[in-house]
Amino acid sequence: MDLSTGWTSVGNGSFTNASGSIPIFTIPSLLNAQIVAIKISTENAKPTWYTGAWIDQKVLTGLDLIPWVTFSKKIGLGGNIIFFPQAISNYSIDISFPVYFKTVSVGVWIQG
Repeated sequence: MDLSTGWTSVGNGSFTNASGSIPIFTIPSLLNAQIVAIKISTENAKPTWYTGAWIDQKVLTGLDLIPWVTFSKKIGLGGNIIFFPQAISNYSIDISFPVYFKTVSVGVWIQG
């Protein structure tokens, strides 16, 4: 997945399972892109592992202090292009990982 032109990194990190599961990775930026690229990798992945993570698009509505989930999707290991079904401004993304991952690296880019 070549993201060298036309894409802007909005978050990345590497995490280790130290207490039973890898914590949720949040992109707290108030994003407004309808197309997002996410790359997930883990060391020693078994050939039967397809799931890389679950993503939640969240928005603050002003009706509550807790963000509402407007879109959820399971994504695979490797590169993923996500097309959010509707253009929503000012959203964040939560990324959660399978409990069997010992380590994970993640990168998130938006178009533009």
